[in-house]
Amino acid sequence: MALLIIALFSAAMPLFSQEAYQIPQTVYVGDRALLVLPLEEGALANWEKTTGLPSLPQLHIHRITAAKGQISIDFTAFSTGFIEVPAFEIPGLGTISGLKVSIASIFDGASTSTILSPPAAPLPVPGTSALVSGIIAGAIILSFVFVLSSAWRKRWCNLILKRLLHYYLIFKMNRFLSKMHKTAALCDAQNGLCRLHNEVRRFMSRITGIDCLCLTVSEIEPVLGADFAALINRCDTLRFAGVEVTATDFCVLLDAVQGYVNTLSVSDGSGRRAA
Repeated sequence: MALLIIALFSAAMPLFSQEAYQIPQTVYVGDRALLVLPLEEGALANWEKTTGLPSLPQLHIHRITAAKGQISIDFTAFSTGFIEVPAFEIPGLGTISGLKVSIASIFDGASTSTILSPPAAPLPVPGTSALVSGIIAGAIILSFVFVLSSAWRKRWCNLILKRLLHYYLIFKMNRFLSKMHKTAALCDAQNGLCRLHNEVRRFMSRITGIDCLCLTVSEIEPVLGADFAALINRCDTLRFAGVEVTATDFCVLLDAVQGYVNTLSVSDGSGRRAA
């Protein structure tokens, strides 16, 4: 009975003829190599497997082949030292385990990591450094010019805005005078005169920035000039003369106001005509 048990146990075990060896004998990290395990003749028929193979982070198995009395394990290692091959099963032989591979380091024992370093960063495109330096230099120059020109830009922007406002107010006043001319013969001259007087004072207040509504003729002349003072004086004379204002008197005053506004088209914006 004991002999029968020994015979069955021997038949169930694979018959290895010698220890496994590597091809090449010295394998470095990242190299592809073979681990060969010899068998006795006739122990196994031809067999090969390339998918569903066991694997480790530090060892990848590409293929396992059994042929010509040996088992060949095609692998690539990613760490140095002794790495145990994960167990695998071959039909007719059962589970194969306990195999190890020896992986050497190209640094000859130097104190370095046994794990492969990550891929290096890609090389920059030729001319990249020059482009970046040019952009930085250009930005610095533009910032310097911007700071130096800020006072000049502020002055000219204010002047342009002032000019635009000046011509816009003249345009509005011309529209008002045109409407008054068209209705002069139909409206009450006395009311039209009061409206014209107030509108002229408001117009000059906006265009000069000086409150003309509360100034007398004697106060207006040194500030806004004799022409505007004479115009306001004519309006006051007609308003407070104590006689009825005719349509003709009103139209004559409208023409005088229109002439004064026309002179402001070439004014410096202060209410005085430019030289």
